[in-house]
Amino acid sequence: MKAKYSAFAELLHSLAYGSYSCPVFANRRAGKTALVMRLLEHIHAINPKRPIVLYNFPFRVRQYLPRWIRVVNSLNEVPLSSVLFRDDTLLSDDTHAKRSTTKEAVEGSRFLAVLGQKGICQFYTIQTTALFNKDAFRFGQNILFFKYYDELSRLFEREEMGSYIDAVMQIFNKYIRKGYNPKELTYVISPWYTGIFRNTLPSFWSEELSEAFKHLEVSV
Repeated sequence: MKAKYSAFAELLHSLAYGSYSCPVFANRRAGKTALVMRLLEHIHAINPKRPIVLYNFPFRVRQYLPRWIRVVNSLNEVPLSSVLFRDDTLLSDDTHAKRSTTKEAVEGSRFLAVLGQKGICQFYTIQTTALFNKDAFRFGQNILFFKYYDELSRLFEREEMGSYIDAVMQIFNKYIRKGYNPKELTYVISPWYTGIFRNTLPSFWSEELSEAFKHLEVSV
């Protein structure tokens, strides 16, 4: 991770020890999962005793994860004071605006309500805010991460998020015009550091992890 200010180190330290809700916004194939995996790697390096867990991660690719990442299939299995990563959250009822009344949605809302008391820091990726349940933003302190959105994708985002995304993309475009790879860029809004930074891939990254949900069966 590279950023100009020491405040960025304070952000990483806070993620390693604190309890926050951390959505990552971008359209598909923008590098959301790789970003979070790299942040998890930093968190583990800073605070190796803190449990790091992935929720409902496909079984067939779990072998490509490092040993310090645990996978759980129920929110009740998430350890206290852990770091939780929920990838492709539109696959979960509690974060999907069209399925917010199912049993899973109710359980997920209850989990969000006690996130702070459980001392959990949660990361989750959001491919489109248009289908995302806004209730997920109402609990805890949010730290917002943005990867690159193409112009067409921005047209279909929630109106209340559009102004944020448009402003952030203007900053992205300045760097892209200078020759930067947009997949290496991330914009963050936090109490310690707000601005753009470059993120590298995690050391354990693979094509299998990049396409973890490739073989997901979509029947319900």
